[in-house]
Amino acid sequence: MSHVKLRGPLALLAAALLLGGPHDRYGSSLAFQAVPQDLFIMFSANAPRDTPEVFGRYFTSRDYARTESLPPRLSVARHHRYALATTLRKRWLGEPGLRHWVDRGCGRGTPGTIVYDPERRYLTPEPEQSHFVESVRRAVRLVSSTGCHRFGLAPGASLLFGMDDQACSYDLGDGLYREIPWRSVDIIDVQAQRFLGDRCIEDEGVEQYASVVSSIASFARRRNPDVLVVSQVSFRDNSPSAMHEGIASVSGVIDGIYFSYPSTHPDIPCLYCTPAHLETFLSRLRR
Repeated sequence: MSHVKLRGPLALLAAALLLGGPHDRYGSSLAFQAVPQDLFIMFSANAPRDTPEVFGRYFTSRDYARTESLPPRLSVARHHRYALATTLRKRWLGEPGLRHWVDRGCGRGTPGTIVYDPERRYLTPEPEQSHFVESVRRAVRLVSSTGCHRFGLAPGASLLFGMDDQACSYDLGDGLYREIPWRSVDIIDVQAQRFLGDRCIEDEGVEQYASVVSSIASFARRRNPDVLVVSQVSFRDNSPSAMHEGIASVSGVIDGIYFSYPSTHPDIPCLYCTPAHLETFLSRLRR
């Protein structure tokens, strides 16, 4: 996979188009900038089974699909399949971990990239949270031992860049991004999607999102010029218009977009998880 060179602000085309299709919280009040067409997408959806069908209509050869949620009847090359693991263990809370994917080896149907996704919550065992940097180094060693996988990293926001979960703010000094072995990271996913949530975007616009994604991208590339930088958006609480505005604000410093379409939990509703919102997002992104 070739590295996409940085694009400057001149690469962004200002567009006075209003968001059409299904209404989100902002209705059609947000104008957005056109997004460069060379950004790839990393698709992740574990829940509603109709969403992969929608995604499949917009999938291109440069995009990535999560092994656990491949769109039906969609042929995806191995080096564009990835697995997401929140633990180094073989399994945790019934879900496959990093060792599970490493043990599967390099055969047919295996992912070409394994993404380690340590979170500051129950999804990741507490020892891995407490020893984040060592956990990342162990993940690198495990993945590199196969000789057939690329290594991706998608740390939770508080671990990577010191996001305050209770506020729309972050403190890079509280993040651990400086200690990551960047030369061993092929893809980094910056999980700044909360800054595009309804509450944060009302208070701050996309400024916080753009600022932290740009900061991490700049630091990572100084350590490893070949690392691919991906910024995350989420249908849990990011409206399609907010996602487009956020992506446009960082399109000059990223290579791709990771979008999450999570399961709706009784205690954590997924506000924009509908096929119609997904269609709106992808049709505008790939217009």
